Amino acid sequence: MIYLISVLYVDDEEDLCITFSLFLTRKGFSVSTCCSAQEALDYLSRNSCDVIVSDYVMPGMDGIDLLTEVREKFGDIPFILFTGKGDEDVVIRAIAAKADYYVRKGNDPEVVFSDLAFTIEKVVERHKTKKELIQSEEKYRFLVTHALEPILIVDLQGTLLFANNAAARMMETEDGTYKPGTNVMEFIAPKSREDVTHDFIEVSQGNDSYTAEYDAITGSGRPVTVESIGKLIQYDGKQAILLSLRDITDRKQIEKSLRQASRQINLMNSITRHDILNKVTIILGALEIAEMECHDPNISHFLKTLKAATTDIQKQIEFTRLYQDLGIQKPLWQNLSSVIRRLQIPEGITLDVNLENISIFADPMLEKVFHNLLDNSIRHGGMVTWIQVSGQKNPDGLIISWQDDGIGVPDDEKGKIFTRGHGKHTGLGLFLVREILALTGISIHETGLPGNGARFDICIPNGIYTDADQAGVTA
Repeated sequence: MIYLISVLYVDDEEDLCITFSLFLTRKGFSVSTCCSAQEALDYLSRNSCDVIVSDYVMPGMDGIDLLTEVREKFGDIPFILFTGKGDEDVVIRAIAAKADYYVRKGNDPEVVFSDLAFTIEKVVERHKTKKELIQSEEKYRFLVTHALEPILIVDLQGTLLFANNAAARMMETEDGTYKPGTNVMEFIAPKSREDVTHDFIEVSQGNDSYTAEYDAITGSGRPVTVESIGKLIQYDGKQAILLSLRDITDRKQIEKSLRQASRQINLMNSITRHDILNKVTIILGALEIAEMECHDPNISHFLKTLKAATTDIQKQIEFTRLYQDLGIQKPLWQNLSSVIRRLQIPEGITLDVNLENISIFADPMLEKVFHNLLDNSIRHGGMVTWIQVSGQKNPDGLIISWQDDGIGVPDDEKGKIFTRGHGKHTGLGLFLVREILALTGISIHETGLPGNGARFDICIPNGIYTDADQAGVTA
């Protein structure tokens, strides 16, 4: 079904109404005519139309008076003033009364009506687009206003332009709304203001969409921790910043409580471990003396068995000292090249580090990962003379490879070497490596070919690493 634009033409000259109607009907419009302004108002009270075209000079009520009545009673129906008068005063009055367009009558009816038909199409199309835009803006404003997540729009200086209900609730404003001209800095704690200022500058320069945390103070004076993501947008024709907020105060408090509980548990473990190791030292000393004094081969055998078991207990307790520190401190960004350069490389082994300037988000014990990988190469690789560390990106993130020229790992051992207690030594080194990396979602696999050296691939997901210019070092 083809939709025809409905036109109401108003003119006190009946012949002009007939001519206008015939011409525009042939152009594909649906036309109704009225011979006075009052008749047009009566028509509009019973019918609707897409556009009104009205003469200016009419008895009783002229075209601009009609426009004024239409705007008061029927809203923003597109209105075109069609007249032979060209006075500047008429144009000024038409603009003031919010006419959509002004078309002059001329001597050539065909040219004038063709121009008018074109103008009608453009005015109706523009009105339709504007109406759809308003409806769209109203819909999204409603959705944003009533969204569960706090949302703000501020100018580049932090002055508030819009705040939804959730943001007002989170910041506990007096009447549940924000006063015009409020600046977000009024809610930022002094120690976070420098960070907020820095991030505003970053976002205004297009470096946006990253997560930041700030300490804030609500309208009631309650301290809160806020997580924020800023995005540079256009708002009312000007650059602005869209802020998506989240109150993470409870989460931060829980994290703090867990860290405190872990510290207390670790303190208890340290005291207990110290006492146990003292007892183990006494047992080992006593066994040493007993071996020296014992001349019975059968008894000596049992003494050596006891000594070996006690020594294993001692090693296990030492490992718990390392393992208990996992997750106690917050993960942090660490430069891989710097971490690897701190390793003590034995004489006779060359370490090549071929990495971009990469930093990864990992537990502070990250250095022990590479210390244990080095120890593994030395202990189990045979005559290792060369180790290379390199990086390669893929769609899922980054792979850091630790590769040596030793004897490699047999296929049937690859799935076992990261399990606790497996191996020729303590069986805890690679287990610890896996546990440290897993704290921030990083995984590790052995992918080397037996006989061609060991290769450990550390898989770092997107978002857990950053890189800069290519760099290479040889240690």
